[in-house]
Amino acid sequence: MSLFDDLPEPSARSDPAGGLAQIEKDIRRVFYDAFKKTDGDFLREACQQRPHWRDGSTASVVLLVNNTLYIANLGDSKVVLAREVEETVDTDSTTSRAGNGSPKSTLITAVSLTRDHNPMDYEERQRIQATGATVQNGRVNNILEVSRSFGDYQFKKQGVTCLPDVRKCQLTAHDRFVLIACDGLWKSFPPEEAVALTNRLLMKELESAVVTFTGSKTNSPSSSTAGLTQRHLDSVCSHLVNEAVLRMSGDNVTCILLAFPTAFVSNNVNANAEDNGCQTQDSVHLLSSHISVQEPPTKVSKLT
Repeated sequence: MSLFDDLPEPSARSDPAGGLAQIEKDIRRVFYDAFKKTDGDFLREACQQRPHWRDGSTASVVLLVNNTLYIANLGDSKVVLAREVEETVDTDSTTSRAGNGSPKSTLITAVSLTRDHNPMDYEERQRIQATGATVQNGRVNNILEVSRSFGDYQFKKQGVTCLPDVRKCQLTAHDRFVLIACDGLWKSFPPEEAVALTNRLLMKELESAVVTFTGSKTNSPSSSTAGLTQRHLDSVCSHLVNEAVLRMSGDNVTCILLAFPTAFVSNNVNANAEDNGCQTQDSVHLLSSHISVQEPPTKVSKLT
C-alpha cells in the first residue's frame, strides 16, 4: 500500500465477506453524510439572516481507527503529518571498508495528506464550467478562490460542492504529530517549515518538563505517554498562531495539533514501557490542542 490512498481502496487481504473494504466504504459514506448535513445546516442558518450570510468555510477532518488515519478535506485547509526518516551520512572509504556501514541521521519530514481544491485544477474547473460559471484569475467567477466549501450559497449552483476528498494513511512508529490548519496558517508557513518549528517547540517544551514514569502495567495512555501533556500542546499551538499573525497572515488562523506522545519520550522510557507491558507502537494514542483567532491578538511575542 502506498503512503496514503484515496478511498475506496481494495483490501490488502482477501476477505470474502468484504470486511475492511466495506468498513472503508462506510467511513467514506459517513464523511459524505456529515459534510452534506453541515453544509445544509449552514445554508439554512445563512438564509434566515437579514441580510443573508454570504460566507463560507473550508474543513479538514481526521478519524483514527487503530493505526489507520482517515482524512476528509474541503477547500484549502490542510492536514500535514510529521514523519521521521533516516538519511545516510557520507563517511570516508575506511569506515565503509571496515563493514560498519554508513551512519544515519534522523530528519523530520512533512507529508501532506490533503489536496487543495483549487478552481484551476482540471477536474475542478471542468465541473465549474459545466454549470456555465467561469474561472478567472484562479477564482470562481473571479471571486471565490476555492472550488469546494461549506456555505457560499451564491456559488452552489456554479459547481462549488461540499463533498470532500477522503483518503487514508497507515501510521507507523516513525510518526510524531499531525497539524490541521486553515489557510491562515499555511499562508505564513510552508508545510516543511511548520513541521520543523512545531517539532522544535515540542522538544523545547519537553526539555523544561520533569519526565516521570510510574511503571504501571496497564496500557492506558497515561502510562505510556510520559512527558507530553495538554499544556505542552496548548503552548505550541499558541506559538504557531501568534507567529502566523506576526508574519502578517491577514486571515483568521485556526490550528489543531494532534501528537503521538510515545514519539516524544526517551528511549529508556520506551524500554521501561515495553518491559511493563505497555504498548508503545501497536496502538496509537493521541493528545490534541486547538487554538483559533479571528483577529490579531492585542499582544503577541516574537519567537526566538
